[in-house]
Amino acid sequence: EDWTPQRFSVFLLQVKNYEYPKVQVDPARMLLHSASGRTYAPLTLLELDEYYRAHAQAWAGNAHQRYSERRDLLQRTLYRNEMVFSGQESEGYVVFAPLPPDVTAFEIAVRDVALRFNYADEPVETLDVVYRFERDVHRGYRPPASAVAGGP
Repeated sequence: EDWTPQRFSVFLLQVKNYEYPKVQVDPARMLLHSASGRTYAPLTLLELDEYYRAHAQAWAGNAHQRYSERRDLLQRTLYRNEMVFSGQESEGYVVFAPLPPDVTAFEIAVRDVALRFNYADEPVETLDVVYRFERDVHRGYRPPASAVAGGP
């Protein structure tokens, strides 16, 4: 029992708008593409709620209170699909399914970031932003080889 399974892949999305009158990032439009060709969509609040609901011990008392606290925490911390006006910042978490241990390189595509809008607040100018990541996968309490060999 020296290893805990990964339940989610969680990323903090920060949007800082210092150039446009308003911008909008819809977290539901994001995709995670692994180097092995797999694609993952972000989990919605409903999907995360279903996950936690299965682990609730009871629907009354302390167990239900812990479930409610987790759900409230999710609602407060997930990134919301809202306008970010000039000079404002917004942040929140985007949650994906757990990545398998064989995924060491992946990218997150933030699609259709709305930069300009018409009179009805419909996007007229969008762009896609791609972030590339690499990760080392370690199991249990085994440190990376560089730490054992006296690395930085």
